[in-house]
Amino acid sequence: MMACVPLKNSEITIQNGWLFPRGGEAGKIEILPSSQALLSTSRLDVTNCDIMMCTTTCVEKLPHQPRLPDMLKASLADIERMGCPSLRGGRVGNGKKLDGQRKLKQQMQQQNGDDAGFVEVGGRKKAEDNRNSVDKRTVRTLNSLRVLIGIMRPILDNPRRKDEKLIMEDGPSISDSSNGKGHQYLISKNVFSLTASGKVGDIQGAFRRLMCNLFEENIWAKVVEKGENEQYSLTAGELVESLLKQEAHPLAKMCLDLPNINLQAVAKLDTTMVKCFEIQHDEKQYQLQQSINATVDKLEQHIAKKFRGTALTVYGSCLSGLAIEGSHDVDISVHIPELYDLRQSFESGHINGDSYAKKMKNILFTIKRCLESSRSNRFENVFAIHQARVPVVKGIDMDARNPFSEDGRLHFDLCFLNSIAVVNSSLIREYSLFENVRVLMLSVKSFAKLNRVASAADGTASSYTWMVLVIFYLQCLGYVPNLQCPNLLEEHDFEVDPTNPWHAVGGLNTCFLTRDAIRKKNTWKRGCPIVFETSPSSLLYGFFRFYSGLFPHAATAVSVRFGDLSLQKASFQNSSKLWRLCIEDPFETCESHICHDLGCHIDEAGQKRISTLLREACGALKELMECPSVDGDFVPEFMRLVIADEKKQSSAPKKRGKGKNGARKAKQQNDRAKNKGVADKQANEAKKAKKQQGTERQCAEDEEHSKEK
Repeated sequence: MMACVPLKNSEITIQNGWLFPRGGEAGKIEILPSSQALLSTSRLDVTNCDIMMCTTTCVEKLPHQPRLPDMLKASLADIERMGCPSLRGGRVGNGKKLDGQRKLKQQMQQQNGDDAGFVEVGGRKKAEDNRNSVDKRTVRTLNSLRVLIGIMRPILDNPRRKDEKLIMEDGPSISDSSNGKGHQYLISKNVFSLTASGKVGDIQGAFRRLMCNLFEENIWAKVVEKGENEQYSLTAGELVESLLKQEAHPLAKMCLDLPNINLQAVAKLDTTMVKCFEIQHDEKQYQLQQSINATVDKLEQHIAKKFRGTALTVYGSCLSGLAIEGSHDVDISVHIPELYDLRQSFESGHINGDSYAKKMKNILFTIKRCLESSRSNRFENVFAIHQARVPVVKGIDMDARNPFSEDGRLHFDLCFLNSIAVVNSSLIREYSLFENVRVLMLSVKSFAKLNRVASAADGTASSYTWMVLVIFYLQCLGYVPNLQCPNLLEEHDFEVDPTNPWHAVGGLNTCFLTRDAIRKKNTWKRGCPIVFETSPSSLLYGFFRFYSGLFPHAATAVSVRFGDLSLQKASFQNSSKLWRLCIEDPFETCESHICHDLGCHIDEAGQKRISTLLREACGALKELMECPSVDGDFVPEFMRLVIADEKKQSSAPKKRGKGKNGARKAKQQNDRAKNKGVADKQANEAKKAKKQQGTERQCAEDEEHSKEK
């Protein structure tokens, strides 16, 4: 066992299960302030906080500490956000947010100069200080997690938590009539607290969810497993240390080595993947490109009537060639000279953030009205979002003849001042040109869409984020090079051109090599033979294996810019959460003036769902690759695992909103529909009954009339 790369590079050491930062005071164990307060409340210190037994002698004589549950809750929340201050200060207006970004960019430009055209964190001393602060944040968070596990485990596992016969000498008891029912004991080693069962349930649920997201779904059984003398089998230090360790043999061997593999099964899977994501996919790509070009031309003609010099550039999956069945939208970057003049006025300080946001809103709604009033083309459901991170106008071209849509419609997103997205898509495209990478990307994207974990709006990861995850995994294997690596750029005689706007989009370093440049120079070589000979299905299995248990996501961030496990999650001070993936944007890095964590949209439920799906897919694909027979349901079973069914996807109800709010809104909509159905049914029954009564009355009158005759 050895420490994973980011801790080794930062020279963080592990002694007796405790972490120590580089350059820290010798022997001093650093933890978060909330965890220090928890130790003080519990009358413990770091030397004896790892309680190994859930039973405590003389429980009746323990002193009462009413603040214990609040301290546990505060410590848990602080660890989850890795010591970052809570962001409960209310929503910041769009104008003030823009002013803050401008100020930060100007400060960085003053520190570095702007010779190369892009902004970076400059100076060795500043970079050194940043690394030291990141090291300390990682160390304090994981040491605090050890403290929390040591204190929480015996409290939640104590057999006398709900014992009504237990009478405490120094405080309230469950049996006291004044307390009523619905209370439990929180019994620690040196103190106790009587707490409402609901509050205990909240703390217990949050703690167990954190443990499951960090380790594995059935971790709780291992956490409370006891050995001899009723002591826990695992110490809290061993649990935390396991987050930072990996096997000594190469990562590629861990991901790709399958001793019982059936070569015939692998060949069958490879053929299926290539057929679905290469041959059939390419046939529709040409038709899709024609449809997109026609839509872009129509949109450009309409916008140019209001704004001269308008130019539209396609990006996203339509540029990278990674559109799949069920993808009915095209992302378009809109270049309007008037907008860039407006942006320049804002960055130079001639107008403030509020004035800039107001003028941006006017431009967006002018374009919206222009498209809505078109008589020659059918643009429907057009609406503008001016307060988004990237301003956008959305709509549908009803006459696009999209081959991936049954009715031919094509959804479009017109994004403004978003040239960085074009560069991002170009980088993804360059990686997809390497052997087998495009098939792997399409397989992963199809898997994510099939299982509905490919939407940032729904609390999961976007399709673009999944592609970044694929690239990073292949970089760690040594299957593809790091196209942004400074040493590789220098080897290929790449020079930054200050006059080339694509080398410094938005003040960012957006330089990278192309696949053709790598092939022409022919100096980069793949890693070990097991990587060089890997097939598409083996790469897909390795992807599931890598992110379902090998990647140390508790402390490490995904970084295509580095291409290895060298970026600590704590580098993202405002977005990193201990329980979820942290994914650095290739260009909007943690060292730039626009720090973008692609994983910030993933909520707790989304992270759990992603982790569970990856584990299940890893096991299912392994069984297929080791299957002795490839007849019968072999191929259909693989198709159900990875390949999205467009009709099934389009007919299924879509989740609106995000996380718990989305689920609540969906439930409310279902309840309203159900109540409406019941009301309609009752109204129909009442109408039928009234009609029946009227018929019976008319029959009686007719009968009476006939009698009179």
